[in-house]
Amino acid sequence: MINLQDYINEIWQFERASSRLFLPFLLSSILVICIWNLKNGRSFKVSFLNTIKDSSFHTDLGLFLFNSLLKITVFASVAGLSIEIAWYLQVFFLKYFPYLRSSIEVSTFSIVLFSALAFAFDDFIRFGVHLVMHRVPFLWKLHRTHHTATSLNPLTLYRAHPLEVLIATFRNALSGGIVTAIGAFLFGSLDIFYTALGVNIFGLIFNSAFSNLRHSSVPIRFGIFEKAFISPYMHQIHHSSNPKHFNKNYGTCFTFWDKIAGSLYSPKKSEELKFGAD
Repeated sequence: MINLQDYINEIWQFERASSRLFLPFLLSSILVICIWNLKNGRSFKVSFLNTIKDSSFHTDLGLFLFNSLLKITVFASVAGLSIEIAWYLQVFFLKYFPYLRSSIEVSTFSIVLFSALAFAFDDFIRFGVHLVMHRVPFLWKLHRTHHTATSLNPLTLYRAHPLEVLIATFRNALSGGIVTAIGAFLFGSLDIFYTALGVNIFGLIFNSAFSNLRHSSVPIRFGIFEKAFISPYMHQIHHSSNPKHFNKNYGTCFTFWDKIAGSLYSPKKSEELKFGAD
């Protein structure tokens, strides 16, 4: 039986710092959009009304609500695999690398460094899964749901085929389990992340740095910093319906993985983009 309160808690993400729908993240994005509209002679009110009237937004909202229901019911046990993965890895490490147990002293520097490495590892896992979702025909049929969006908004992040949501849930459990196991083993403690508001500080910084604008029509660019970081505009290119933009910019935060895979695309001059998949 569905617990209504659990469902409400799942969709009410405005107070959850681990979510891109965290209210401060949304408000900062709205501020940037207002400034951009003002600079370009556009009305934020008109843009907002056009968005909520758009059938693409309605699909985003519907899938967000439906997939949220799956997360607290069908997929709930998958999310909990993170703990089991961490436990089995701990057993493995103790058996084959006992001399490394508690080998790193807990300090501010070591915790911050491990938090940064954990964030980078999770970003790599996200990149790898995303690339495979595009390259494997069966998986692309699932991921294509995300790319059928003809307009982008923060809820487009949650526009996904239910089976892709299952894959993403397992991906998060795997990444979290591996990082937790390594950290707990090396530090001899579960207090292994430098956090703010209960979230890895680097994840918090990333989500606060206009991550919601990745799924928008506001072409924010990072200039020289695009050599290291995926800007909102670079992700918008990933959603472009122009064939020359296909299979580009799989990354979430860092550009390194795309550089290695040969999929990085960061033009000097911004190009006009249209979104959607045939």
